[in-house]
Amino acid sequence: MKDKAPTDKEKKAGGVSDAKATDAKANGADARDGNNPFDIWLSRKLGDMFDQVAQEPLPKELLELVQKLEEKEKKAAGLATDAPPKKAVDPKAH
Repeated sequence: MKDKAPTDKEKKAGGVSDAKATDAKANGADARDGNNPFDIWLSRKLGDMFDQVAQEPLPKELLELVQKLEEKEKKAAGLATDAPPKKAVDPKAH
């Protein structure tokens, strides 16, 4: 099957038609694989803008919150696995 030439709309959208994008997604591939000149340009520009920010250390307060959350999750997981089974309460016993 021969591919038809891209329409003006497809050219403006990076040359990927809806049908091709759907086919690519169905095959487990991304329709935009990063080889498109716009994708390369965008990746470089975003990298230039945000790489420095991404390298900054996380604020101390955020790290403490994450640590507390991890401790809470460990306790919850430990209670769920290490706790002895609860005895059934007989409602007539009261």
